[in-house]
Formats: sequence, C-alpha cells, structure tokens
Amino acid sequence: MITIHELLKDPTYRKFFCKVPKLPAHYRPENKPWRLLVLKRGSNRWAMKRFSTYQEAFAVLKKLLPTLQDAALGCPGFDFEPPLKTVKIKGKFHTTESGKKIPITRQVVWKPTIPMDEIEPHHWCPYCRRPTIFRLFDTHQMLTSKKLGGVMIDPTLLRCTICGVSERLVNLRRAA
Repeated sequence: MITIHELLKDPTYRKFFCKVPKLPAHYRPENKPWRLLVLKRGSNRWAMKRFSTYQEAFAVLKKLLPTLQDAALGCPGFDFEPPLKTVKIKGKFHTTESGKKIPITRQVVWKPTIPMDEIEPHHWCPYCRRPTIFRLFDTHQMLTSKKLGGVMIDPTLLRCTICGVSERLVNLRRAA
C-alpha cells in the first residue's frame, strides 16, 4: 500500500494534509474527534490515539514520522472528500480586454501516483483522509467484537485496511 511518506511527497496531498480541516460545530474538542493511526516500523499492528485538535494530532505525527512505516489522521465520524487539483485545459484560453491570453483551468479530483510494483487498487478512505486498499476481512483489529459490543463483522464486505470502514459507507468509485 502507498505509505504516508510517499503521499506527503506529492505537493497536492501535502498541501491538503498540512491544512487544518474544518469540522462542523457539534464536533467538540472535549470529545477528541481526531484519530491518529500509526504503524511503527517492524510492527504489524496499528496503534491509535484520539486528540482534541488536528494541530495536536499533527504535531505528534510530525514527531513520530521518522519512526513510522505508515499513518493516517482523520475524524472517524466525519467523511472528507479527496483533495482537488487545479489543472490547465490544453489549448483553451480566455482573452482579457487587454488582449492577454490566460489559460483556462478547472478543478479535478486528485489521484495519487501509485508505485509501479503496487498491484492492488487504491481507493479514497474518507475517514482516514487518504487512499488505502480495501480488502475482505474475517477479523480487523479496529473492529474487534469488544469494540463493536459483540457484533460480528460481515466478511463479505470490502474494508479499509487501516480503519476498517466498510464499502457500504464509502464510495469506492470515487477518486484514488
């Protein structure tokens, strides 16, 4: 899977990730709406911690980044759209009153550059705020029966490998 290190090399994603996202007013800091998920080098288990503000979570991630294999920073109760990228439309210009030609641009949904050796498709996870791989799981560490109150997960649904969100909640036909 494409890692946070690779994602942050992309200027569009880096700008998106470094900008503090806005949450609706009912997301209160005392409820710790931000979730940082990290996978340390040499580990196969994701660790999670909740934060009151994006800035707090971002600061911790920035400090830990050299020791991490991968990470995700999002709000599990709020879905985020993928970043938009401004592109020039080839051969299309707007001419100003002074006669100056200005290229016409439009916003398109950003897509990550996937490494050539990566064979599985990546889809945008709106709760991890990044592209991930969705797979079938019998069990998922973020969806233990203890966390779900004894409810079993449906093994026939594709789920985010990081947070475990089901394809029922995510539009996999979206970008990435």
